[in-house]
Amino acid sequence: MAITGRIHSFESFGAVDGPGIRYVVFFQGCPLRCIYCHNPDTWPPRGGQEVTVEEIVDRVLPYQPFLRRGGVTLTGGEPLLQSAFVYELTKALHTHGLHVAIDTAGSIPLEQCRAAVDEADLLLLDIKALQPKLCRMICGSDGEGAKALLRHCENTGKAVWLRHVVVPDYTLDYDKLQALAD
Repeated sequence: MAITGRIHSFESFGAVDGPGIRYVVFFQGCPLRCIYCHNPDTWPPRGGQEVTVEEIVDRVLPYQPFLRRGGVTLTGGEPLLQSAFVYELTKALHTHGLHVAIDTAGSIPLEQCRAAVDEADLLLLDIKALQPKLCRMICGSDGEGAKALLRHCENTGKAVWLRHVVVPDYTLDYDKLQALAD
């Protein structure tokens, strides 16, 4: 039986979700409730459509000539909520020479998502806030999972692009931004 995942939507020409031109797969389901989320319709885990790895690969391959200096980005929602599917999809995309980035907030425990993370070429890791209390206010999580994921990537040499949303009255603070940069 083929493994399936729940997908919210697809974008065939992404320019801000990793290096180069990207085919973007939006996964359905997210455990966080960020106050500034731009995809709240991806939150419910049972929404979207059920698809197989092969169906996604078949959708991506016609765009492959445009993705040579880019690749495929798995985002959401939270793609690592479906870690086994992400792992299989990443392996399948790699067989076609495609670069794969995972856009994550690090909210899924590393022991659940390690294989998928290790298989990816790049992580786009969204650090909501370094301070646990502020992070809980912003998204409902203390952010420790994101820090653990970053440590894992540093220890394994995994490429990571840190992302951070600057919001007045929450994260727009020089000292907090300096701490994050450090």
